[in-house]
Amino acid sequence: MPVLLVLLLGSCSTSRDKEILSELSGTVELNGSRVPVADSLMMGGFIVRCLDDNSAVIRYFGRPFILGYLSLNDCELKPLVYSGRGPGEMLEASSISYTSVSGTGHRLVGMSDINMKKHIVLDVDASLASGSASVVKDVSIPANTFSVFSIPEGFLYKVKDKDGFSYMSELSGEDLHAVISLYPQSGAAKYYSYLESADCISPDGSKVVMCMACLNKIYIIDLAKGSITGVVTEREWKGRDDLQEAVRQSETGMEDHYMYACCDGDYIYALYNPGNELRVFDWKGNFINRIKLDHAAVSISISPSRQLYATDMEEGLFRYDLSNL
Repeated sequence: MPVLLVLLLGSCSTSRDKEILSELSGTVELNGSRVPVADSLMMGGFIVRCLDDNSAVIRYFGRPFILGYLSLNDCELKPLVYSGRGPGEMLEASSISYTSVSGTGHRLVGMSDINMKKHIVLDVDASLASGSASVVKDVSIPANTFSVFSIPEGFLYKVKDKDGFSYMSELSGEDLHAVISLYPQSGAAKYYSYLESADCISPDGSKVVMCMACLNKIYIIDLAKGSITGVVTEREWKGRDDLQEAVRQSETGMEDHYMYACCDGDYIYALYNPGNELRVFDWKGNFINRIKLDHAAVSISISPSRQLYATDMEEGLFRYDLSNL
């Protein structure tokens, strides 16, 4: 029988939640090197996930295919998932997560289509070999789902439920159940603004970080321990009523905080508005570094050797060496 853990964020937080001040100190300026990908290959494309040091998956808009495989060595692009309603096709690509390496040694990528209410796990290497999407899992996702992560043991959903918004897991041999309730319904308040965040999950699937668009705050959620840590970087943000502040920020068009996030087993890399500031934290919420990028980015991903890849506003792809963190 799955264990139900209920914790609340915001002004209704419980004593099991905590908020820490992790003040920023100093800035490192870093210049990137342009990855020599032809402009025609990156048109409409944004990097979403490094699979390893040599390859990444790119999400596309306005092309016959919506997910592509990019070799970072020879800059060759190959389609992975085409746009459509047929077998192995999707109309959109969201919540793209690099899940694991299968028993065959093949790389697996999870992706969702919220409108079609399905999530697939794709065998990247089999897809490249066959020239068509090789789907190893195709699951229906719960109603009112906003994002899905493929994790080693199953799936993690961010869902609007009767109590507000929750992370719900569906692990092998278990029924769908709530893991953490994020925050309660808020009557007439525009609580959707509080949902706006850049989320990523740790490689082992045990932690999630939510980098908030309408708050100068990140939340680190430990799914195994059932704990939530709020991290603020400026003293005046500590102790605010998060929900009402997020609503105010959204209503006044001040959604100017975190834009995108990626992570590895050691660090969280949070892209801050307007896209040329990268804030790095460890998984305890401690500030590690603030990096000024020479190009404003719209999406980022980190490779195992800690090379940060960033797509800029002009859809160029840049590499930044963070190996000395």
